[in-house]
Amino acid sequence: MPLPAAACTVGSLAPLEGQWLGQGNVQADEDAALEGVACRLVFSSPEPGTIVTRGVCATATETRDVGGYLRCEDGRLEGPLLASSGEPEPRLIHGDAQDGQISLDLEGPHPTRGDTVRFRLQVILSGPDEMRMRVTRGGLIALNIGYTRE
Repeated sequence: MPLPAAACTVGSLAPLEGQWLGQGNVQADEDAALEGVACRLVFSSPEPGTIVTRGVCATATETRDVGGYLRCEDGRLEGPLLASSGEPEPRLIHGDAQDGQISLDLEGPHPTRGDTVRFRLQVILSGPDEMRMRVTRGGLIALNIGYTRE
């Protein structure tokens, strides 16, 4: 029987490294208004196969520090990549990082209700200086931001 494909390689996270500036929309619930959001993220690599995230995201009503990490070890991903400062870190259920796309299935607190929900974080690199970050919960696109490298 063939071995399953690896979810990541040590080099699959390297294209994220650098400073990114993004703008887009965030919507906490289906009934909530769509809000504009701007983020500045810095991804650094303290060692091959690891990305550490730090930054800030702001809407018209709130500013949040964000941080996190993602590590590829033995072909498997570990970490949530992105979490709000002061909030419990989401738990990675499954992750895949290949061909310029990172997909993370996570479980963590709902941003307004606090109950535990599952969601998907996708990071799509569409070129060396462009990426899109999207969070979906069920059918709701809760976060959709386009980034350019600074």
